[in-house]
Amino acid sequence: MLIRRLVTTAVAVLIATTAMPLPASAQPASPAMTPKCAEQARNDAALARSRATTAKMTCVDTVAPNTGTTTALAVPSTCADNDFIYTRFTACVIRAAIMYVYEIPTGRVVGHIKYRFDSYITTSASSNHWTLQQDFEILETSGNLAGTFFTGDGACQPSCTADVSFPNRPFSTVGAKMSATNTSTSTSITPGSNAVQNHRTTMRHWFHNVAWEYRASDKIPLEPGQIRCDGEYTVVGCTFPVRPVFTIAARPGIMSFAKHVKMSLDYQLPRVLTRMRDEFNATQNGNKACPARIPKPSSDWSCDEYPFRSTLQGAFTSNAPYGRTFAGCQIDLPDIPIRQPGDAGGYNICLIPATENTAGGLLLKAFYRDNRVLDGERFIVVVTGI
Repeated sequence: MLIRRLVTTAVAVLIATTAMPLPASAQPASPAMTPKCAEQARNDAALARSRATTAKMTCVDTVAPNTGTTTALAVPSTCADNDFIYTRFTACVIRAAIMYVYEIPTGRVVGHIKYRFDSYITTSASSNHWTLQQDFEILETSGNLAGTFFTGDGACQPSCTADVSFPNRPFSTVGAKMSATNTSTSTSITPGSNAVQNHRTTMRHWFHNVAWEYRASDKIPLEPGQIRCDGEYTVVGCTFPVRPVFTIAARPGIMSFAKHVKMSLDYQLPRVLTRMRDEFNATQNGNKACPARIPKPSSDWSCDEYPFRSTLQGAFTSNAPYGRTFAGCQIDLPDIPIRQPGDAGGYNICLIPATENTAGGLLLKAFYRDNRVLDGERFIVVVTGI
């Protein structure tokens, strides 16, 4: 009987001890406020003293993401802290913020939530939809945050719709994660038209709690750069206005084409070109650079020119003063000599297998389509594998 009483007493003591709150000294310490929030708290405290009121207030400010300590979203390795990194079809950024809960008029911080939010946008060359995804993760907290919820909203403008999925649920414990999306759709572009529209998609998020004076914290916005949609092809496509790169990977089937472009670039012919859709001028470029009088070993050979005839830098549209060739290009004309070191002017031509010239042209055409390169838009030429 004595043993049973001792066991019962021990269990009761254990339960009572477990249910007791941690002493103040054992609670996680709230960090010092950022300068922005410290100033806001001082202003709120002064106003509260003048009105003889007491309440709990909040302030939110951005802070360093500390990306090495969390795995909120599997964003591309090229993503950076605070600033958006853009490609032709993606944009991403890693950010973090901290919300303080403080009393007025004392200004004492009674709780905080530090969290990271990763944002990733994907567009498509073959769709009028694009998606902004945000993933959130709480990094640290302090104080009594019971009843704290998290939510947000999104929008798209102009001439586009926004389908936003943003939960409204409790979010106040370390390690807690939440995701939200904004799938936007361009509504003003017709496939096969020359129409172009710039859109802006946005997201906002905030915390809220009925115990706070204004119930909700400040809203933290996310405003990526403009997304451009066009109807140049049979389907609408959308991109970021990042200069695309035409990469020619040397391989069998286009090796001579790649070598000619590479030699032209090595002699400082323009690497940045401007697309031109005018078929008449493109034909004029080709006729000037590769006139019919150029003798060919056989019909299996074709004259290839650089810069490309479909660009403003072509022989005719650039008003190039002369043409040049390279040793081994099988062109022997007195008015088209072999290019010499230091000569970076004019245009260049070379005889290459006709099949390769056709393949190179198709490669460039596919690049225009797949990257939604519009008339008058500049792009970069790169050759790899040589």
